[in-house]
Amino acid sequence: TGNLIWKFQGADYIYWPGWPVVGDGKVYATVGQRVSIHPYTLEYGESRFVCLDAYTGNLIWELPIEAFAPRESTAIAYGNLYIIPGYIEEFKMNSYVTLNEVWAIGRQSWTLWRGDSENTGTGKSGPTNLNLKWKFNAGGGIVSTPCIVDGRVYFGSQNKNIYCIDAKNGDFLWSYTTGSRIKSSPAVANGKVYVGPDDGYVYCLNAFDGSYIWKTYAGGFIGTHFDAVTGIRSSPIVVNNKVYVGSLDSKMYCFDAETGVLVWSYKTNGPITSSAAFSDNAIYVTSQETSSGALYKLDATNGNMIWKMNITYIFSADRGIDLHVSPTVANDMVFIASNKDEYYGVNATTGEIKWTFITARGTEDAGGYLVGSMSYHDGKLFVIDMFFITALNASNGEVLWKSWQGTELYASPTYADGKVYVATDRRLFYVLNASDGKRLSFFEPASNSWSSPALYEGRMYIGNNDWNLYCFNDYPITQGTISLELDKNEIQQGESITGCGQISPAIAYVPIDVSLIKPDGTLTNHEVTANNDGTFCINYTLDTVGQWTISISCSGASYNLQRVDFPFVVVEKQENVTPDQTKPETEEPSNGNDLTLPADYLIVLFVLIIVAIGAVLAYIILRRKKSGSPVLISD
Repeated sequence: TGNLIWKFQGADYIYWPGWPVVGDGKVYATVGQRVSIHPYTLEYGESRFVCLDAYTGNLIWELPIEAFAPRESTAIAYGNLYIIPGYIEEFKMNSYVTLNEVWAIGRQSWTLWRGDSENTGTGKSGPTNLNLKWKFNAGGGIVSTPCIVDGRVYFGSQNKNIYCIDAKNGDFLWSYTTGSRIKSSPAVANGKVYVGPDDGYVYCLNAFDGSYIWKTYAGGFIGTHFDAVTGIRSSPIVVNNKVYVGSLDSKMYCFDAETGVLVWSYKTNGPITSSAAFSDNAIYVTSQETSSGALYKLDATNGNMIWKMNITYIFSADRGIDLHVSPTVANDMVFIASNKDEYYGVNATTGEIKWTFITARGTEDAGGYLVGSMSYHDGKLFVIDMFFITALNASNGEVLWKSWQGTELYASPTYADGKVYVATDRRLFYVLNASDGKRLSFFEPASNSWSSPALYEGRMYIGNNDWNLYCFNDYPITQGTISLELDKNEIQQGESITGCGQISPAIAYVPIDVSLIKPDGTLTNHEVTANNDGTFCINYTLDTVGQWTISISCSGASYNLQRVDFPFVVVEKQENVTPDQTKPETEEPSNGNDLTLPADYLIVLFVLIIVAIGAVLAYIILRRKKSGSPVLISD
């Protein structure tokens, strides 16, 4: 129609008239330049490259660079955005300078509990502002940290279920019930989901539909008591087609990822609740042993011990000896913690302690109980330090900064793109500046969180004890509704059903997801496009008898409309019949001696009998007149 749908305001007075690049529902463009924008003050503009929602024009993310299309510096391929970043030099309006780099910007899956096999807890990008995009109620507390792969979120719940939901809108996809409450986090690799031994078994499920693939014994259910209320459990990691996971039976296990067959196991001297780290074909794992904790380095191929380092327990009247912090590996160092107060930097080759960091302690030596693990990025280690998040120099353990959070911290911090993400035990999520620890934003959920933040495509995902899994976006999300009217609620098999609806607020030409859920629970997915005014219509022919549901959702990078379901029934097809094809009603069978005639025949027969009787009577009367006595007539 040529009607304006949206427009986006550029950074300054100067707007580069280049060509935007469009792909996957997003628009990429340079909208700000490092050029003079005022003739007297010589004030300069700012370089600005943006990603916009193609349907709404809302900002998704931005970078302080320029990428000019006439110089072929922007392209989309293989699911990534490729740009040659640059800028215009100050006082040189005709000089465009590149950074001599090519950048590839794309999605990075969060496949494991801490994002990678080294347990660094680091992602590529996350939101600066915590704007709620959606939340999903699992019906049970969520201690498990979610994994996000190929647009799907996988996590466990204390109601014993593993869930898979849509990362875009939080829609339920499937669930699988295990034998115990799930406190560990799943791992996803090669189209499979691996679930840790919370009930004493390791599970392998199909990542697409949740169907069972295999289940392997890993010590059986053990009702061990720990002082930490969070109840940490070992989460699996998957490397080189092997599954590595610790168990409460004191063993470190290695299973074949395809078959579940045991490759090797190594028995320590205490229960394992930490999650193993993998680096340079070695496994690092801690064990809560009787007199002291232990850090083991094992050969990942055969499980042989390379070295063992004892971890001194810090005893306190109000604390136990729980050893929950998982090792993190980086730059030939292993970073671990005791049960309380102390962190260690350990030489990964020799097992020798290189530095020790002592945390802040509360009154009368209370506090400092360590549960959450660390996050590592570019020589910095972000650790839980009583009521602080503290940044350490990873090479020597020296403090870089401390950020007061005001409450106990049990969930592991996560790093991405110059920011640290924190969940406190006092119903708060924080985003901190990784350079100085200053707060950038916060969100207050309904309960506390023992799940840790996971990052995917610029969004943050985290579980909560209020039974919800939360998804946060950087920019505000357009919320709305979907309405639909079907032309009938019951149709015959083989007939078509038609429906027309409206999305509100209207978003022109936005794709709308339609799922047809069959009577057996299987579904087929379709997509329709909204009109300029947000209206849309659907039409489907259905061939299966039973209860059907049409489920409609509409969500994107900057909008999320409430999902709606519309049930209807498909009945068996009734044959159309004409009056002359109508069969007489079934009558009781005769004994063979009765003659049954149709009603029309009986009427004709009755008329004929009446006519016959009349003819006989007339004949008799005439005959009597002829045969009577003669009459004499005389004068």
